[in-house]
Amino acid sequence: MPRWRRPSLLEARRADPIRDVTGPARLSFDHGLVGPLDGRERRLIRYNVVRLLDVPDELRGVEIGFLDQGDEVQLLERHGTYWLVLCPNGGQGWIHKMTLGDVVVDDDAPATNGATATMPTAADTWTMGDVDDDVLGAYLASHQRRG
Repeated sequence: MPRWRRPSLLEARRADPIRDVTGPARLSFDHGLVGPLDGRERRLIRYNVVRLLDVPDELRGVEIGFLDQGDEVQLLERHGTYWLVLCPNGGQGWIHKMTLGDVVVDDDAPATNGATATMPTAADTWTMGDVDDDVLGAYLASHQRRG
C-alpha cells in the first residue's frame, strides 16, 4: 500500500493541531499565522500528501512537513524543478513544481487581466561563467554537425 494511503498517516494528519478540524483542513494566508508577502505569487496545492522538503532534492531531502490538496503556498525561489515555498503556518520548504495548482486570486489586488508572473530569481538566469569555453565550444560544434 502506498505510504500516502496508509490509514495511520491520514489519521495522524487529521489530528494535527495546526489544522482546523471543524471544517475543511486547508491552509490559507487569510487565516494563517503569517500573511502573504507582497509581489509573490500564491498557488494552491494540486494533490494530497505533498512532501515539504528541506532541500530541493527528492532523494536526499528530509521531510519537514506535508501539504494537502487545496492548501495555499507562496512561491519564494525557484531551483530547477523545485520551488521554495512559504506556508501560512510560517514554515518554508521545497516542493516539486508539478504539485502546484491554480493561482490564488486576491480580491484586494489590482486586476491583471488573467496574467500572472513570478518574481525573477537567481535560478532563472544562467551565466556562461560556470562552463569552460572549450567544453561549450565542443558541445556547440557537435550539435551544428547534426543540423
